Amino acid sequence: MLKVRTETLFIHLIYIFISIIISIYLIGFNNLNPFNLDWLLTNDQVGELIGWLDYKNSKFSFPLGNFEKPGLGLSSIIFHGTIPLFAIFFKTFFSHIENFQYFSLWIFICIYLQGFLSFLILKKFINEDVICLIGSIFFVISPIFVYRIGIHLSLAAHWLILIYFLNHLTKNRNYHLYNILIITISSGIHFYFTAILLIINTIYYFFNYKKIFFIKFFLLNLIILSSFMYLLGYFVLPPQDVIGFGYGQYKMNLLSIIDPGVTSMGDKINWSILLPDIHSNYGEHEGFNYLGVGVILTFLISLIIFSDTFTKYKCKENYVILLIGIILFFLAISNNIHFGKFEIFSFTLNKFIYGFFGMIRASGRLFWPIYYFIIIFSLIFIYKKYKAKSIFIISILLTIQIIDLSLGFKYYEFGKIFTKDRKILKDDIWNEIDQEFKVISQTFVKNQSNDFYNITHYLVKSKIMSEIFYSARYNRKNMTSLRYKNYTDLYNGKLKDKIFLVSSLSHLNHLKNLYLDQKDIKFVNRDNIWMLFKSNRIEIKKDDLEKLEKIKNKKIFLKKKIEMKYPINSSEISFLGMGWEKYNNENEPWTDGPNSSLIIELPDLDLEKDYFLEMELENKKNIKGEKITLEVFSLNLDKVYKFDFENTNQTIRLKLKNKENVNKILLIDLKLKGMLSEFDQMISPDERKIGLKLKSIELVN
Repeated sequence: MLKVRTETLFIHLIYIFISIIISIYLIGFNNLNPFNLDWLLTNDQVGELIGWLDYKNSKFSFPLGNFEKPGLGLSSIIFHGTIPLFAIFFKTFFSHIENFQYFSLWIFICIYLQGFLSFLILKKFINEDVICLIGSIFFVISPIFVYRIGIHLSLAAHWLILIYFLNHLTKNRNYHLYNILIITISSGIHFYFTAILLIINTIYYFFNYKKIFFIKFFLLNLIILSSFMYLLGYFVLPPQDVIGFGYGQYKMNLLSIIDPGVTSMGDKINWSILLPDIHSNYGEHEGFNYLGVGVILTFLISLIIFSDTFTKYKCKENYVILLIGIILFFLAISNNIHFGKFEIFSFTLNKFIYGFFGMIRASGRLFWPIYYFIIIFSLIFIYKKYKAKSIFIISILLTIQIIDLSLGFKYYEFGKIFTKDRKILKDDIWNEIDQEFKVISQTFVKNQSNDFYNITHYLVKSKIMSEIFYSARYNRKNMTSLRYKNYTDLYNGKLKDKIFLVSSLSHLNHLKNLYLDQKDIKFVNRDNIWMLFKSNRIEIKKDDLEKLEKIKNKKIFLKKKIEMKYPINSSEISFLGMGWEKYNNENEPWTDGPNSSLIIELPDLDLEKDYFLEMELENKKNIKGEKITLEVFSLNLDKVYKFDFENTNQTIRLKLKNKENVNKILLIDLKLKGMLSEFDQMISPDERKIGLKLKSIELVN
C-alpha cells in the first residue's frame, strides 16, 4: 500500500512540475503573480478580468453570482467568463484584498488536470506508467486546449470532458451520482461544457438504460443542475437574452482537423510547421480543431488496426458511443456545411429552432469530446497492437507532434500572446477623471465596442462606474434603453457627472457642431481617445482645440446624388451624426432609436434660387403593420416637416431657407415614433428600435 501511495505521489509531482513549466512558458513567470493584472488586458480575457473585478468589488447579493452593472441593471458572473466557482470563492474569502486575479492559478490547475486525468484514462487500458505519461502529453499540448488558454480562460477546462470520460470508464457504485456532480460543477465553470456533457449523458442514458430509470435520472439531474444554476445567477436575464446570434456561423469546417490556421482577435496563428493553412470562413475559428501531424498519423495507424478487428467491438454500447459522436459532429458543423472555402450544403433553420441552438451558438466547440476520443482511441490501439514496441512508436509520434506544433507554440512563448496590442494609458487626465466623474460612458453604447478595448487599462485600475462593457450575454432591452437615453442626454447637453468617450469621428463632428456655442462643454483628446464632458476642473489644451479644428464636415455638391453607406470604421467622417446603426448586414445606414442626425456642409449657393435636399428613405420589409412617423427639424429648413411611413419607400423633399438665412453647415435632426423591434414581432431577440434606411441624399434646385 505504501508503495502504491509513493508511486501515486510521484506521478502527481511529475504533473505538478510539467504544469509549472508549461504555465511559465504560456503566460510568463511574472504573470503568475496574482497581483499582476496587466497581462490580462488583451483578447477576450480582459472581459473576464473586468467581469471578475466588477463582481469582486460589488455588494454581496443573492443569487450568489449577481451584481449590478451601471446602466444595464442586474448581471451575473456567469455571463463574463470569470469561472464562477472561483469568483464566488475568492469574493467570499478575499474581497477585502486589493484587486487581484486568480486566472494564472486557474491555468496551472487546468494544465495539471489535463495531464493527470488523461494519464488515468490511459491507465485504464495501458498498464505501463511511462507510456501513459508520454501519451498524456498529447493532451497537454493539444492545440485546441492551448488556444483556449490564450483567448478564453474559462474554456480551458477541457479536463471536465476528461473526468466525465474517466467516470464512465470507472463505473463504480457512485457512477450516476458522479455524472450528476460533474455536469453540475461544469455549470460553475462554463455553460458550453454543461451543454456538451448534457448531450452526451442524455443520449447515452436514453439508449442504455430502461426508460423509467432514464426519466427519473434525467429529472433528478435537471432539478439539481437548475437549482445550482439559479444559485450562480444563470436566470438573472430574460430568457430571450440568453439566446445568442451565430449558430451556423461559429461552427466547424469539414477540414478543421487538418487545418492548422486559426484567427485569434484579428491575428492569424499557424499551428503547423508541416501542413499548410487551409481557407476557413468567418466564424470558423470557433471550430478550430487541428489534431497535429503526430495525432493524425496515430489516428491513421489505429484505424488500420481497428479495421482488422472491427467485429470484436460490435456491441450496443459502442454503437451508442458512435451515435453520440455523429450527433456532436453534425451539431458542430451546423446547418451550413463547408469543405474549406466550398459550401457543400446549407439550409435555413426555423427561427424557433435557430433560437434554441442560439444557446450553443459557437457549435464548433461541440467537437471537443470527439477530438479527445480520437487521441484516446488511437493510443490504445497502437499499444495493444505493438506492445513491445509501443513506447518507441508513441514516443516517435509525440516527437513529430511537438515538432509540428512548435510553430504555434512560438506565438505563446513566455506570455507573448498576452501582451500583443495591449493599450496602456499614460496621460494624467485619467487620474483627474477618476476624481471628477461618477460614470464613464460612450456616445454609442454597444457590447464589446472599440471604446472598451481602448480603456481596459483604465477600467482595471479605476473605481469609476462604467457603462462601457463586454459580456457574453446582457439585457438587450436595458442596453438599447441606455443607448437612447445617452443620445437624448447628449442632444440636450445633460452630461451631469458622466464623461463620454466619443465613439467615432462622425459623432465627434456632430457633437462639435451641436455644442458650437456652449463653452462649458469640453472636448479633449488624450492617448488618441476623444472625450466629451462638462467640468470646470479639467482644462483643455491648445492641442485639443487644434485637433478639433481639423475635424472637417463632409461636403455635398449640387445635383450629385450620394448613395449612403454606413462608415466602415470609426475614423471615417460621414454625413451621419448620432442615431444610426447597421441592420441585417446591409451597407446603408438605418435610424436607431427616436433621434438621428445628419451634418452636411453646403456648397456656395445662388441667392436667387430655391434649393432642396432630397432624401430617399425605406421601411423595414420584415416587420408588417409598423407605422413610423418622421419629423425633420433644422434651423436651415423653411419649416418642420412631417411624414408617415407604413411599409413604404419615400423620397422626401426639404426646402432650404433663403440664402441669407442659411448657414454653411446644415444640421438636420430626425425624430421618429412608432418603430417596432424584431423582438416586438417575435422575429429575433433584437430589442433595437430600428426605423428607416437612408438610401441616398441629393441637393437640387
